[in-house]
Amino acid sequence: ILARVSAETDGYATLEPLGAAKVHAVRAARALHTGDQAAAIARYEQAIAAAAAAGDARTIADLHGHVAATWADLGQLDEAEAGLRQALADADRLDLAHIRVWANLNLGSVLTASGRLEEARRAITQALEFGRKQGDQRLEGAAQLYLSTVSFLGGDLRDAEQRARMASEILPAPLQPAALAALARAVLAAVRVKEALQHARLANELLATIGHVEDYESLVRLVL
Repeated sequence: ILARVSAETDGYATLEPLGAAKVHAVRAARALHTGDQAAAIARYEQAIAAAAAAGDARTIADLHGHVAATWADLGQLDEAEAGLRQALADADRLDLAHIRVWANLNLGSVLTASGRLEEARRAITQALEFGRKQGDQRLEGAAQLYLSTVSFLGGDLRDAEQRARMASEILPAPLQPAALAALARAVLAAVRVKEALQHARLANELLATIGHVEDYESLVRLVL
């Protein structure tokens, strides 16, 4: 489909702004799936510029969150935090609850990586509560997964294990390896090596079957 659009719009050059924003966002998502974060950021920036030309504030708010999360993937935590706080400000201004909750979830991950665990817990808990209220198991499971990491880094292995186990029970298949790896990490730290190895091997087998996990993929390999 993208090839047809490109052929009919002179390499996307003649797309109207609203269409261009959507096309560049899709190209960014594809770049992420191939592991090219730098290309994804460039595509997202193109999408933001096109959305601005179209006056589409909702899309801009959503894209700010995506590009910030991609900066986080690259370890650029200051850029990621700034972008996510911009997305939160946009979401509050426009009253966009869905964008607010995912920005909070990603901000919690960034704050965790920055060592600001209590701030991270507050942000992620907001996302968890929203996910439960909406019956969104993917969101709830992702929040439990992130909270497991917060607890693990804070030394609360029991809570880390409990949250990882809950995440593994409700997350959809593409995120199962991540939850199982977090569970293996907590169990291993509790020196239950045999059980940890079972979880870690299953996580690795699932990763090999799926081929890609959008988050925690390195942990799957590391914990094994």
